[in-house]
Amino acid sequence: MTGRPIAIVTGASAGLGESFARAIAAHPAFADLARIWLVARREQRLHAIARELPRELGLPITADLATPAGTEAVLARVRDERPAVRLFVASAGVGHLGPFADQDAESLARMLDLNIRALSLLTHGILPSMSRGSKLVLVASAAGYVPSPYFAAYAASKGFVISLAYALREELRPRGIDVCAVCPGPVATEFFAVAGMREPISGAASPDRVVALALRDALAGRAVSHDGVASALVALLARALPRRTLAWLAGRRNVRRCPAAGATRGGPESA
Repeated sequence: MTGRPIAIVTGASAGLGESFARAIAAHPAFADLARIWLVARREQRLHAIARELPRELGLPITADLATPAGTEAVLARVRDERPAVRLFVASAGVGHLGPFADQDAESLARMLDLNIRALSLLTHGILPSMSRGSKLVLVASAAGYVPSPYFAAYAASKGFVISLAYALREELRPRGIDVCAVCPGPVATEFFAVAGMREPISGAASPDRVVALALRDALAGRAVSHDGVASALVALLARALPRRTLAWLAGRRNVRRCPAAGATRGGPESA
């Protein structure tokens, strides 16, 4: 790679993406970065975050990754500028809580486009700009380990991310590129609040803690990053219990968090 060293963070306008941007800017392992590309759809918020990063590191790139045009805009910039991508954090995502059959088809398609299509195509398009020592961080969720009634498509999309991360880890091993799947439990961001859950998420982790652990694990070459015992236990149970049992347990938990019967609400996109 001959281009300037950069990091790319999607979903950088809020939540984990914003925390990743701030943590990367302050981390000694990334002191040589020329830029951190901040990708999201909320332009004003992106510019505010960019102004707060040291050394004018932040480069806001406004793009709605739930659309093909948004994804292509980022990839076109990568092709044009040919940077050396030392770190790619795919953090943009959205979730919908409620019965699958009651969900709006357009919102469902948008969620799958963002959580699966955009993540996959961005990873595919950015990989040629990564080299030995680069890190690929795919933000999934502990929900991705289990089939989750009332959170069905979201959990399934995060299961895709986990599977993709493990597969790419093996494919990219000869190139010296590490892949880490970030699989936290509930995180104290706007995601769940706007989702309209009946009850608050007790014990939700702070975004900064999740991100600090994720960067630690990614730099150490670990395949997965959990934010604590609870999310690690979910991964363990997912290997030990039948899927029908996991679905029953998850359904009992999620139904208590659902809004009124038949209602479906979406969490905000960190994009």
